[in-house]
Amino acid sequence: MPSRDPVSGVLPHFSAMPGVCLPDNTDCDHIHIIMGIQFNDIQVVVPAYAGTTESVNDTLEQLFLNSLLNLDILVLVSDENRTEVEAAASRLGFCSMRIERVDDAFRARYPLVPPHVFYRGGFDRILIQPDTVLVRGWDRKLQDAAYRDASAVTVSAMTGGSSIFGLEVDTVSRALPDVDTVAVNVFIEQNFRSRLINVPFFSPVCSYFKAYLLNTLDFGAGEGIASILDSCSNRGFIHCLTTDLYVQSGIYWEYAQMVTEKYALMASSLEARHPILHERHFLKTGMLNHTVTSSSISRPTLLHVIHNWGGGLEKWVRDYTEASRLWNNLILKSIGNWGAFGSKLALFEDCDAERPIEFWEFSKPFHATAVHHSEYESALNEIVRKYKIDLIIVSSFIGHSLDVLNTSLATWIVCHDFFPFCSALNIYFNGICTNCDKTNLQECQGKNLRNRYFNGVAPEEWLAVREMFVCRVIRNRIPMICPTESIVRHYKELDQRFNSANFTVIPHGLPDKALTRVKSAGGCGRLKAVVLGRLTEEKGLTFFDSVVDDLLEYVDIYLVGCGDAGRKYSRKQHVSVIDEYRPDELDKILQKISPDMGLLFSSCPETFSYTLHELMEAAIPPLATNIGSFADKIRHGENGFLFEIDREKIIGLVSQINEKRDMLETVRDDLIHLEKRTAGDMVRDYQAMFGRVVYTRASLSVSAETETGRLYSSGSPHLIMGNDIFSMFRSFKINIHEKIDSSPRSCVIKKITKGLFRLWTLFPDVCVRFWEIYLKYFK
Repeated sequence: MPSRDPVSGVLPHFSAMPGVCLPDNTDCDHIHIIMGIQFNDIQVVVPAYAGTTESVNDTLEQLFLNSLLNLDILVLVSDENRTEVEAAASRLGFCSMRIERVDDAFRARYPLVPPHVFYRGGFDRILIQPDTVLVRGWDRKLQDAAYRDASAVTVSAMTGGSSIFGLEVDTVSRALPDVDTVAVNVFIEQNFRSRLINVPFFSPVCSYFKAYLLNTLDFGAGEGIASILDSCSNRGFIHCLTTDLYVQSGIYWEYAQMVTEKYALMASSLEARHPILHERHFLKTGMLNHTVTSSSISRPTLLHVIHNWGGGLEKWVRDYTEASRLWNNLILKSIGNWGAFGSKLALFEDCDAERPIEFWEFSKPFHATAVHHSEYESALNEIVRKYKIDLIIVSSFIGHSLDVLNTSLATWIVCHDFFPFCSALNIYFNGICTNCDKTNLQECQGKNLRNRYFNGVAPEEWLAVREMFVCRVIRNRIPMICPTESIVRHYKELDQRFNSANFTVIPHGLPDKALTRVKSAGGCGRLKAVVLGRLTEEKGLTFFDSVVDDLLEYVDIYLVGCGDAGRKYSRKQHVSVIDEYRPDELDKILQKISPDMGLLFSSCPETFSYTLHELMEAAIPPLATNIGSFADKIRHGENGFLFEIDREKIIGLVSQINEKRDMLETVRDDLIHLEKRTAGDMVRDYQAMFGRVVYTRASLSVSAETETGRLYSSGSPHLIMGNDIFSMFRSFKINIHEKIDSSPRSCVIKKITKGLFRLWTLFPDVCVRFWEIYLKYFK
């Protein structure tokens, strides 16, 4: 008899399905009753020894992103790939995953189907082979199909590489044409009739095994799959193929690898009269006529909220979307002019699209950021409903309303700057700001040259926007994702309430295409220094202007991409100016100059510097001001040099390097061995967070045209994994109080409204307290 379940250790438990003899020894830990049907927890078994490490890692990533149910993962590994699989699991953030090593004898005996899928216990199981391409919601579709027939012990997904389970129409190659797996599933959903087809056995690629039926089987240990199939047949259980799901697999298998001649003959007789022959022909015709196209239906959809100023923010979004191949990414840009940045909204498929998908123009534009804007809220509602948004990432609030923080969807903030807390964007006024009350704000608006974008907005209006921003971020526990640690420190210095904020540090990444490492000319001649990027006040234009003549005593300076501000220096001896360049030209420019160092003069604390990372990638030692992300990234004397924003400090450092040039070689050697963080690494870190989000449509089966099943309404609470009905109620209370606080009504009316609302919510609040006590002491 099969052994106990390796995870739960329990023997068979019950099901109320008809025709099943239930053992007396039952266990309910893994049972859920939904709409009168009992569903077990699910364990996914992945025989990782059957594929390469790369294909296993891809499968784990697919499981992480495309699964809707709470899955327990069991990965069977060999010695050669165990370390890589453990690293992939850690990177993705799987909290319910076990890794089990198997030896060569086990691999030879069970090349496709390990016995783990037949263990007794409380888990239903799904067998997934490595190198299997899944679609969004695959697990829910498979579970729904499995419980459609009480006598079906296994249900297999359609796949390639088999005339029984495959949708392929080419009997020679046994593979579908090169199409998107998502597109095939969309085609199936739109054109196939949902049904279960009786087949002789199960598919080793992707199959669902129901525990309550397997627990009643009687088969001998060590007799293999044939014994299990015979036992299923003797009990009247059947194996089914569902037409609801197609998965693509790179594994080709023959019947002889899995079943005896008896079942192979049954399969051969089914081939000639297979019930899905019509669907196969219809699918082939549809694909040949190019009617099958990729769709967003089975992929999570992410909405990036940005401004239209370009710059580093747009570069980050472009890098993210290009590296995010398993997501659908939409870009929502605010469009406006000076004095009315909140005039229009445009929705794009990607950053480089020339024309938007849709366009909204406001009859009442707003200056910078609005606390509430009904037209903006209406447009956002429409976007979320129409395009089935799963997650919102806010990269800028410029030209946007704070309504974007008040949806039912999971919403994250990526801190590319300090707006809207700081109207100047970069928390700098006569030094880095550590406090900003009304008096400081008034002085900053009048005297700070860097606070030039939103003139005409009264301090009271800014303070109202700031207060609502802080309240929503803190109360709703909205994740604030920072590329460097210094951002967290600055926010906490500016406002103590940020000590309880939900900060997460995820460093940015660079595109896979690498810059060539620059070889210094060396020798004892004049040093060569490159200054990359625009020369603006924020980038240290005033400071550079004050030290450039002294620097020219030691170095030749190359201004690359400096814009109009750098042209006035072209008349100086030992200064070369390239005012503009295309990104693909930078590598050749740096190779031609062959600089000894790179200079970074920013006077404002940058949240992230692409320029710094480009210098380091090209093995050009950076000299940077000791603030912001520069101080976070650079270890002085090891991978770069830091200096205070002081004329004597930078001149002294350059003079010292000029005399001791081996200092540059030490840093360059460190940079050559520096491990590059790619945009793909960054996206995987975001995806690890994404796996902890509850999708609003995860538990709702509604078509694209149906709005009634949508859990969305403006003003709904922020939802994260683990939120139950009580935490949703608490978030609802917070939102109501926030609405009352922001109301223009008098204080008396506000107090009366709050009092009535407290009375109305007294009973549910007591329920919440009792529930918390129960969870803490009794569960």
